[in-house]
Amino acid sequence: MSYIRRALLKYSFNTNCKLLKHTGLRLVLFSINARSSVDKMLDYYIEKMFFSILPKKIIGCAAIINKDNEILTLLKKLPKNLRYELPGGKVEPKESIENAIRREVREEIGCEITLENYIKIYKIREGMRPKTVYVYEAKLDGIPFIKEQHFFKDMKWLPINGYYTYCTLNTSPIVKLYCEDLLPF
Repeated sequence: MSYIRRALLKYSFNTNCKLLKHTGLRLVLFSINARSSVDKMLDYYIEKMFFSILPKKIIGCAAIINKDNEILTLLKKLPKNLRYELPGGKVEPKESIENAIRREVREEIGCEITLENYIKIYKIREGMRPKTVYVYEAKLDGIPFIKEQHFFKDMKWLPINGYYTYCTLNTSPIVKLYCEDLLPF
């Protein structure tokens, strides 16, 4: 019996019902009377469903645009509140991190950037999904403006030295972690 099957059978209700997709959307019934080819098929479906209920890892990218010791942030409209975030977003499949940052910044603030150097990988969790964000330092090649008005309300330069005054505001975890890395406690 496979490891995944044993792990999932722990969550069974009884001997006839062997797997409940714990999102509550689908109940899969299996009979455990027959073995051999049915057993292999059972392992296949359990494994397939097990991996479909795991949270998918998100790979993101962000640009730190630092001018006069201030970083460019965008005030993002969320369902219940607003939050300051760095320009950036998700990396598309088969896209390099550098190209993804350039594309996301172009889509969000409407100007090109020059990537200067790689800063760090931040691993965070937003909701149930783990997120890995690659952060690069960049310089603007133009004047930024909010291009996606339906996602962002405002654009603001937040001072790094005054981080402790606005850290209680709704800022993204990446902004907080970056400022905490630079400033001594």
